[in-house]
Amino acid sequence: MTNNLIWSILDDDIILLKKIIKDNSAKTVLEFGPGTSTTLFLSQGLLVHSCENNRIWEAKCKGLLTGNVSLFHYEDLPEIKIEGLLDRYDLGFVDSPVGTKTYS
Repeated sequence: MTNNLIWSILDDDIILLKKIIKDNSAKTVLEFGPGTSTTLFLSQGLLVHSCENNRIWEAKCKGLLTGNVSLFHYEDLPEIKIEGLLDRYDLGFVDSPVGTKTYS
């Protein structure tokens, strides 16, 4: 699997996520933090709804991610409200850059 996004998940993570997707017959995923995980989910045939609060990263991902994916912006507040999401997803995933001041 190759992409033009920063790799933030490890090979072992990819193996585990593929197993979870298969074992649970997942078809949909709600994720926070588009990037490498998004390309993995898309390569597995999932419908991906990805949420991002950083407008710069969101714009970069919109230019690079194609397929069955929708990006949703949200404000990083104590209570998050995001319009347009499904009522239920088969899988949830939260990903963020390692070692940054506001994440991890």
